[in-house]
Amino acid sequence: MATAPKEPASKAAIRSRTIRRASAAKRKPAASAARKEARDARPRKAASETNVSMRISLAALNLISSAAASEGKTRTEFMLESARRRATEVLLERRLFVLDDEQHAAFIHVLDNPPAPSARLRRLMSAPSPWEE
Repeated sequence: MATAPKEPASKAAIRSRTIRRASAAKRKPAASAARKEARDARPRKAASETNVSMRISLAALNLISSAAASEGKTRTEFMLESARRRATEVLLERRLFVLDDEQHAAFIHVLDNPPAPSARLRRLMSAPSPWEE
């Protein structure tokens, strides 16, 4: 059974549908708008040079997100600052030695009374440095 062809929609109906679609596209959820406002309020920074990707548990991610939000930072800013701070601590621990009084006295004694130079040490000190060759 043949059906009758549909009549073209009126111009008013087409315009009404177009306006409804455009209005729907402009609407955003409140949470999204709040995030955009917070993002726009932060000062712009230079583009990063590289990306880091990692797997992380949901519990750890939520903890980090909460801590970042409590300091008014993005998760990326918070993680980068925390990692940089910890890296500095690790490297400083390798350069900074903490001695008790007895260890300190022994260290000072060795500095004040170095052993006599051996033949091996004299050879080493008289050889040119690798970067001087």
